[in-house]
Amino acid sequence: MTTTNHPQDLTAPEMERLQQRIAELEAQNAEYAQKLEFISTGAAGNVHEAQQSNDEMLLFKALADFAPVGVTYSDLQGSLIYANRAFKEMTGHGERVLTMTIFDLYTQDAAYLGAAAQQVIDQGFWQGILTYHHADGHTFPGDVSVFLLRDAQNQPFGFGAFARDISQQQAQTERMRSFEALAEYAPDGVSISDLNGTFFYANPAFQQMTGFGSEVIGRTIFDIYVETPEQLGAAAQQVVQTGFWKGQLTYRRPDGSTFPGAVSVFLMRNQSGEPTGFGAVARDITVELRAESERIALQTQVIEAQQAALRELSTPLIPLADGVVAMPLIGSIDSSRAQLVIETLLQGVAEQKAHTTIIDITGVPVVDTQVASALLRAAQAVKLLGAKVVLTGIRPEVAQTLVGLGLDLSGITTRGTLQSGVAEALKR
Repeated sequence: MTTTNHPQDLTAPEMERLQQRIAELEAQNAEYAQKLEFISTGAAGNVHEAQQSNDEMLLFKALADFAPVGVTYSDLQGSLIYANRAFKEMTGHGERVLTMTIFDLYTQDAAYLGAAAQQVIDQGFWQGILTYHHADGHTFPGDVSVFLLRDAQNQPFGFGAFARDISQQQAQTERMRSFEALAEYAPDGVSISDLNGTFFYANPAFQQMTGFGSEVIGRTIFDIYVETPEQLGAAAQQVVQTGFWKGQLTYRRPDGSTFPGAVSVFLMRNQSGEPTGFGAVARDITVELRAESERIALQTQVIEAQQAALRELSTPLIPLADGVVAMPLIGSIDSSRAQLVIETLLQGVAEQKAHTTIIDITGVPVVDTQVASALLRAAQAVKLLGAKVVLTGIRPEVAQTLVGLGLDLSGITTRGTLQSGVAEALKR
């Protein structure tokens, strides 16, 4: 049987030791409670921080997954660990890209890529153009930005990268360079002005042609052209409405001299289709106009010479003997040729001092009122100079026509053939 000591059975020293032990236990319990509270509070804080960190990771992953540019994460050896959908589509490799390294993706050699990676490690960043291997075999350029990834202890553990396909951009840049080269070396003047007519581009040919040199930049079309603002405004309005205008304008040089230019103006637009200015191609046509003028003058001389030859051929006046001339007519006779017949006869009779003129109409297919009247006027004109007119080549149908017209042929000798007319004239 165990004997239990009650407080009243304890001696004073034992009671003191007991109270001291109780105080120690209470102190220990308070310390444990404080520690438990600290541990509990700390654990809750760690859980909250972990949850917050996890939410942030999900947010950044979602941003990367749906980013319009390629996003990748690789380890320090260059093996890809993560690639967003834009990168997978851009390269054409899909999920297979996660089994590849940067040496599989880029066409650049290992030395070049290694130097770029070392720069990232040393400086934390690298940016440049790299050429990608597409899954279908072709290559394309990419604008790549690479940055160094570090852990909580600030130790590097990988590379993050953003990439963008710049094939179209480079192609557009190459086209622009080609067009710029064409404009710079074009023999014709090429200029671009804004919608107010102020020049902001002029190729060397335009600068030299206008005489302003590079100072043409900043000037307006009203400084360059002689035409009035109303005329230039009408041309500009046509360009805005139809997209094109072509014509001739007069240029004014700084020394006051002018020259004509053949100008083609077209409307320039931005990618949204909005008008941004006027492009123009111009050529000095001074030499061409001078050559054209000379050509026209020469052509006029040729035509006049041909007309003179035709006049001579159409109204030939043949001297047959002293005082006798003959004019055989062939073909149709209109009013201008009838007048020419009269002029030639009068001039020939006067020069030859002829007393007899033979007009042969054997070769005239139709003798109507106009022809008969012309012959009658010619005979009357010759008679005024004191010469006699013999009309030959009177065919039966011609005689019938003349009778039917009721013309007065008195004073005109008629014969059926030229031969009989010549014989008649020589007898006299």
